[in-house]
Amino acid sequence: MKRIVSLIVCIFLLTTLSVSAVNLEVDGVTVDCDMIFEDGTAYVPLSGLCKALNVRYSFDQNTQSAFINGINLFPEKGEGVTVYVDGKKYAPTDTSAAFMVRNGEVYLPAHLASEAVGMSATWYANTATLVFTKKLLPVANVQVDPNKTYAIVNFETLTALTAGDNSLSVAEYTKSANQEFKFIETEFDGYYHIQSVATGKNLDVNAHGTTPGVSIITWDMGTGDNQKFTLENVSGGTLISARSCHLPIEPNGDGVMQNTKTASDKQKWLIVEFGSGVTKNAEVAKKLDITYTPPVKEEADENAPYRTFSIGDSYLADENGLKALPLTTADSFKWTVIEYSEDVYVIENITNQKSVDVNARSLVAGGSIITWQTSKDTNQRWIFEQNGDGSYYIKSVHSNLYLTLHDDGTLTQENKDTALKQRWSINPAN
Repeated sequence: MKRIVSLIVCIFLLTTLSVSAVNLEVDGVTVDCDMIFEDGTAYVPLSGLCKALNVRYSFDQNTQSAFINGINLFPEKGEGVTVYVDGKKYAPTDTSAAFMVRNGEVYLPAHLASEAVGMSATWYANTATLVFTKKLLPVANVQVDPNKTYAIVNFETLTALTAGDNSLSVAEYTKSANQEFKFIETEFDGYYHIQSVATGKNLDVNAHGTTPGVSIITWDMGTGDNQKFTLENVSGGTLISARSCHLPIEPNGDGVMQNTKTASDKQKWLIVEFGSGVTKNAEVAKKLDITYTPPVKEEADENAPYRTFSIGDSYLADENGLKALPLTTADSFKWTVIEYSEDVYVIENITNQKSVDVNARSLVAGGSIITWQTSKDTNQRWIFEQNGDGSYYIKSVHSNLYLTLHDDGTLTQENKDTALKQRWSINPAN
């Protein structure tokens, strides 16, 4: 039987130990960070813990909000510290234990710190070591390694992509040579050629088709967008879509085709190092893009998965082009926020799946802002700058200029200026 002592016992034992006498170990690695011991409780610094886990961490001084693995667009400003995990407010099971801030660092009691990041905490008295052990902690934005090879297994059927000479099928995952693939970066950031190790041929949208139902085959290396695929993480797996049309691939009988995006498990794939076993509980090993719908403020709004963007009475809409209009219930006023990378997002309209885009890749103030087919290229990536008053500046990653509303409802990018209409409110949309 394993020698495990509860964390409650740990807290009492710590009262007799100095700071230097206690070790912190996270998933088998000793962590060099300054813990605090106060009133018999061990407090762990969140930044040090997240660094050990290779998980993003940030702290917003204005709202006293700590963010683990992604920001929240609606941080609550309360009397104390609020912690958000994966964009959602962390509600500790022990409400009697307080968070605290010292010298700008957020500390949580050890048992709550482990709970927040989905780990188990154990105290080993003989070595004076506090040990955090992983349960299931999703790791965001892990890129595929060009020096490794992978199997691509369908989440619904647990069948694997299997390459033929100029064909692609799905078959029982037997770890055969023609089920081994590698990911080769393209000239577009975030896109890959997916190449069979056995045949040297790439996944290819047949005949450059851009409509649902077109077959996915394998073909010699080409330069077309029909061989450049993006990976988008969703709950349960990863969507794989060609740049030419952004339609996810899915099994079609024994073959593979592209189809309209749905919530079906049929479009989700597990990308695991070749030779690994796979079950439906297997970790999705390689993720590039994480679809992120910001959590809502109120419980009553939990069924509102979309956002509206507004300045005053003018709401961002995609009605025959991007403009700001008085709000209606039309879907053209509703947007999803897709996380591209650390604190960088794509703003996509739910009506036509087009995204807010810097027209013609302009780098100058006054450049027009439009919507365009989602590509997630740099001119479609945005950073939300929190103001501490509930509003946001929205900055283009491409130009470092800010989304600006004009009186006629048009949008441009401009230098940051408090005299301009640049502070956006973001709210749930039913």
